[in-house]
Amino acid sequence: MNTDILEKIRTNKTVIYGAGNVSKLATLYLKSAIDNFDEHIIGAAVSSRERIPYAYVGGINIKSIDEYINEYENLFFVVAVGKRFYSEIKRELKNRGIENYTFFDCNLLLGKRTQKVFKTAV
Repeated sequence: MNTDILEKIRTNKTVIYGAGNVSKLATLYLKSAIDNFDEHIIGAAVSSRERIPYAYVGGINIKSIDEYINEYENLFFVVAVGKRFYSEIKRELKNRGIENYTFFDCNLLLGKRTQKVFKTAV
C-alpha cells in the first residue's frame, strides 16, 4: 500500500469499508503496517447491517456506514471489497458526500508478497 495512504490512515480516524475476505486481508495487512492500529482504524462499515450476520471482521467491530457518519466527522475510508463492487461502492460514497477514501487492492498486495517470497526462496 502506498506510504501516502498509510500516512493518511495514521493521521485520520479510518474505517475499513467491507466485511468479507478482502476486508479481512486489509485488516491483517494494516495491523502489520500501522503501529497502534486501534487508535487509527475505528471499525468496519457496511451498507446495511441487516445483510451481515456477524459483528466483527478481522477482530474489528462492524457498523453501518450511516452509524459512522453520524458519530464521527472527517473520516477516511479504506474500501476493501472485491473489484466487481467498486462502481456500486463509489456511487454509494458519492451519494453520501464522502470523497475521502481509497480502494484496497489485495491483488497488488498479494502479487508483491508472492514476488518477495519467490525472490527470497531462489
